[in-house]
Amino acid sequence: MERSNIAFKCNFCNGGVEHDKQHYGYNGVCTPAIIEHNIKKMKYEWCSHPRCACSRYYRGEMTYDEVWEEYYREGSVCYESVMLNNWMALAGWDNNGIRGERPRRILGADIGSLAILTLVTPNSFEYERRIFALFLIDEYFEGDDTYEGYVASTGKYRLHFTRRETNDLRFWDFYENTNSTDKRWGSGLFRYLSDEQCARILYKAMLLKQGTEDETLAEEMYRHYCMSKGVKIEEA
Repeated sequence: MERSNIAFKCNFCNGGVEHDKQHYGYNGVCTPAIIEHNIKKMKYEWCSHPRCACSRYYRGEMTYDEVWEEYYREGSVCYESVMLNNWMALAGWDNNGIRGERPRRILGADIGSLAILTLVTPNSFEYERRIFALFLIDEYFEGDDTYEGYVASTGKYRLHFTRRETNDLRFWDFYENTNSTDKRWGSGLFRYLSDEQCARILYKAMLLKQGTEDETLAEEMYRHYCMSKGVKIEEA
């Protein structure tokens, strides 16, 4: 498979919002209302899994404080709960069906490419899917029969966006399905994007970050990406 940039469909996680009202979260345990939403309405696979701490809380098998205790003890309760702490996106596991529990692989990513983290907020629609964070990949593991694949960033080229900024950073404004114009993600976890599509995303991010503390980083990230990928740089 041709190596490319990768977008992830992330479960909604407002963990950490008590410390930062401007952003979505992704650095702590979800609030009780979102835990219920993710299990009862969205039926997210891991949120609903019997081993998940949030699922055990929802079923009355542990208290909310005990979920937080597990978070601190184990380092997470799900991938999303530490996504903007670790700046890592993982492929996850097949926990159901005839395949049994098997790690998933990421076959189309590469070092130096862009990772795009997307979400749909509660009571919103798929066509409103937002980009809440971006990073340039400097760690990549395809995955094997024992461990799931992942992409990560340990460097400086990473951005996350406020709720207001994501109003103008909608995933479907930059990406189209190959065989359909429908703004529909479907069941898969990934979408692969071209370098030109990602340059457009980074250009828009640069404009959104003007006048903020991330202005210089956003411009540098955009220019670095375009130069490394051989994409024409547009001047703001």
